[in-house]
Amino acid sequence: MKSLLLLIAVFLVASISAFANDKVSLQLLWKHQFEFAGFYMAKEKGFYTQAGLDVEIKEFNYGINIVDDVLSGVSDVGVGRSSLVLEKLKGKDIVLLSAIYQSSPYVLISKQRPDLLNIEDFKNKKIMLSDDTALVASILSMMKTKDIKPSDYTEVPHSFNINDLVHDKVDLMTTYLSNEPFHMIEAGAGFKVFDPKDYGFDFYADIVFTSKNYLDSNPKKVENFHSATLKGWEYAFSHIEESVEIIFKKYNSQNKSKEALFYEANILKELAYKGEAKFGNINEVRIQEIANIYKLLGFTNKSDTYLSGLIYEPYDLFNILKKIFTLKLILSVTGIILFIYLMSIYKQYILKIENKNLEKIVNEKTKELQKYNEKLEKQKELYDLVFEKASGGVLLIDPKNNKFIECNDQVVELLNAKSKEDVLNRHPSELSPEFQPDGQRSDEKADAVIKLAMELGTYSFEWLHKRVTGEEFWAEIILTKIAIDTNDMLYVTWKDINEKKQVQQELQKSKNTLQLLNENLEEKIKERTRELENALNVKSNFLANMSHEIRTPLNGIVGFVDILYKNETDDAKKDKLQIIKKSSDLLLSIINDILDFSKIESKKLLIESVPIDTIEIFKHITELFFDNAKEKEICIVLNIDKDLPKKTLGDATRLKQVFSNILSNAIKFANEGTNIVVNVKYLSDSNKLYCEVIDSGIGIEPSRIEFIYNSFEQADSSVSRSYGGTGLGLAISKTLVELMGGNIGVESELGVGSKFYFTVALHEVIPDITAKPYVSEQNKKLSAKVLIVEDNKTNQLLLELLLEELNLDSDIANDGIEAIEMLKTNRYDLVLMDENMPNMSGLEATRVIRTTKYGKDVPIIAVTANALKDDKNKFIQNGMNDYLSKPIDVKKFKQILYRYL
Repeated sequence: MKSLLLLIAVFLVASISAFANDKVSLQLLWKHQFEFAGFYMAKEKGFYTQAGLDVEIKEFNYGINIVDDVLSGVSDVGVGRSSLVLEKLKGKDIVLLSAIYQSSPYVLISKQRPDLLNIEDFKNKKIMLSDDTALVASILSMMKTKDIKPSDYTEVPHSFNINDLVHDKVDLMTTYLSNEPFHMIEAGAGFKVFDPKDYGFDFYADIVFTSKNYLDSNPKKVENFHSATLKGWEYAFSHIEESVEIIFKKYNSQNKSKEALFYEANILKELAYKGEAKFGNINEVRIQEIANIYKLLGFTNKSDTYLSGLIYEPYDLFNILKKIFTLKLILSVTGIILFIYLMSIYKQYILKIENKNLEKIVNEKTKELQKYNEKLEKQKELYDLVFEKASGGVLLIDPKNNKFIECNDQVVELLNAKSKEDVLNRHPSELSPEFQPDGQRSDEKADAVIKLAMELGTYSFEWLHKRVTGEEFWAEIILTKIAIDTNDMLYVTWKDINEKKQVQQELQKSKNTLQLLNENLEEKIKERTRELENALNVKSNFLANMSHEIRTPLNGIVGFVDILYKNETDDAKKDKLQIIKKSSDLLLSIINDILDFSKIESKKLLIESVPIDTIEIFKHITELFFDNAKEKEICIVLNIDKDLPKKTLGDATRLKQVFSNILSNAIKFANEGTNIVVNVKYLSDSNKLYCEVIDSGIGIEPSRIEFIYNSFEQADSSVSRSYGGTGLGLAISKTLVELMGGNIGVESELGVGSKFYFTVALHEVIPDITAKPYVSEQNKKLSAKVLIVEDNKTNQLLLELLLEELNLDSDIANDGIEAIEMLKTNRYDLVLMDENMPNMSGLEATRVIRTTKYGKDVPIIAVTANALKDDKNKFIQNGMNDYLSKPIDVKKFKQILYRYL
């Protein structure tokens, strides 16, 4: 017997050597990775060469259609998916050689989340699916078992980037169990796998196939390739470490790490050797199950006869030997006789083996048939679950006549019918009112939506139905095209949404009512806003007039007090005059605070952005308060940061006002004989000015700190009685600081002292420019004639006295009309023009004067009790050169005269 086998082996070797070096091209279905390790090992370990083959392994490129390439001869053999069953049903003449993986690694994964534990949780989620419908067939089937429809979730085009799942751009993503989960583990992200095979949808993966034409023309070559390939795969899975090393060095176009390749190898090995099936085996029953799934999903309606010849059956040893001996033993009659003799003995031996194998195959087929019957029973249970036990109404429509041919009991209940006979063989319009709410006839509209659903594959809409009892109700309808045997049907789901519609209608009524109320409320708000704006304007005008009326007599008081104080030699009288001066200054401060508060309320307070000298501002204001501090034996220490920009853009007046308010308060509340420290810094990181004023005064009670910035509020009710003030200074300062891009704050301890601080934005730093030399006013001598235009006798006398001190001549005009006449006949070097006068105002007189030849160049200075910033702009726009506010500050008065004379 051993001799016979040796002789057979000799003939086999001779046969193989006769077909050595036959070229075979193999097209992979993706880029190089461990998924194709068996092909690489068959080539690298020489299994293909031993089989007399020269195999070219071609990596996948985008745009390739593997099935078409194999059928057209571009490639001899290809690697495909279970969708090859669908290709066969479509009439493509292909043959499946072996299935490398008994189960597909294609799954749906999500991050580990409490709201994604079951398939029912897919509703209202974003799912990234491949656009290859045949590939996702198992995924769709799995979701369908839990009644998850495409309308229940948002489908997102596949980006093939696992980071989209890691960073929550999508909720679920179709991936390969052997690849993407490794990257999830690398990223430290927990994940959950939804595997179709756990729900009975177990597809093959990486099926090696060729065309029937190629098989018929090259049966020996196909057989050699088939056996060498399986040998390569078994070697790859039994030598994973060696295989990974070869792939990493030679077949790693994706630059995968060794860890990733090892992870892929271990997952795929489990899928390749799953169950009791022989490695690479393709089972007819499973192929039939896969075909049925494609039919249920509506991908095809072809009969099972199209699957004939799909699975490859290797030539048995008898046929091989017969062909070998037919070719080789013609050389000798003796060889032929010997071959016949040997074959007769061998045939008997084979028959014994085949009988045993046949018995084994019958047993296996019996087991497979039993499993198939069990699976059919499960599918029947699934049908009952989906159809009969569905929570809503389910029907079938025959698109040939658009009538119901099947329904479940829920439909009978929804329609208040007695039995299914009241529903079946009826057109949908027969269970509907004659017209739908949009005015279309129910029969015409039903035919239209059925046609549309057949074209689109699925279609959802709302429909007004009618129960058998005549009562109308709203239903949400979903039509889905399915294939049953070879016929197309429409699978219909009904959901009663009558209550939802009623709620929507009530909500719409409420929305309309609310909209009407909002419109009325908006109109009332606009009307109230107009009233408030008018009231604020009236208030602003009143305060402006009040300011004018108070400043005019105050101008006389302050002016004559200054004159009397300067000429008085009696110290006691000088003290009394100083008290009058301080009281006047306090009254003027109160008027200014009220005017600023009025402008804040009416939102008319504006901030200038002009070049200012920041350092000079703080020095100047500090010097102004030296005398006040000296009276209480208080020392003011001023520290200015050397990095503080000297020149910047800002509002000098408002910056002075804020600093003056805070420094004045510090002096007011500081204890006698103490120090006040002023620190001015430059915050380079935020480009802001920072100022803090620290005193050791009475401090503020913690519970009152939050109220000190409120209008007309002070830290304590006794403060205004003891120290005076309106309670507006800090409120105004807070608003001014915020308008200048900063903030204000305080730190205080009762009985110890306070630190007030504020910041101001420095929007644009201006390079320091050396100032022009200052010429002292005392060194200038004036010689000029001035026209005083003023209706108030007190103010006339005050201005005359001030001009006499400077040895200046003056004339007086009582109103604008007199001023115009006097300018016609006299030459004046400067005009001091009151703004508010009877007969003709100062503004009107100025406009007239500027139109005459005698008055177009003479400097005109407004002397006015209207001290608002808008008033200043108004004076300039009407032809005046500058302005002095009442009460007149003697120093500013002199500065104006020196400037224009």
